[in-house]
Amino acid sequence: MSGDIQMPYSVEAAGPCTIASIGSRAFLDIVKQDPEALHAVVQLLVERQQVLVEHIVELSTLNVRSRVHKELLRLCAEDIGADGSARISPIPTHTDLAHRIGTHREAVARELSYLQNIGLVLRHAKELYVPDVSRIADLVAKSDD
Repeated sequence: MSGDIQMPYSVEAAGPCTIASIGSRAFLDIVKQDPEALHAVVQLLVERQQVLVEHIVELSTLNVRSRVHKELLRLCAEDIGADGSARISPIPTHTDLAHRIGTHREAVARELSYLQNIGLVLRHAKELYVPDVSRIADLVAKSDD
């Protein structure tokens, strides 16, 4: 792409964040002049590629139920307490979860309802509480077999 073409961008944040923009020429100058910056960019791209490959494998090998469990486990990993519980806050919408795992809202709603009925997840106000993350991890491990 040439530096003259402007691409439309859309950003939606789930919480407070800082956003910056840099032109392509300035970006290229930075990575040419600073090997550490180039290394950081390459490392970020490698990490994103690994996440994308994992996502493709999940989409092609796991059923919806297992994909919901894996996504919940990823969300729990951000905030696991000393007691093995986790809070997911704010709760992503069913539509957002569905988009993340390549399914439809109804399938996510059905699985979350099931998980609530068996006590694996509890809804508290604007957060999802997972009393024992290891139980979700066990479901994920079984789906990986």
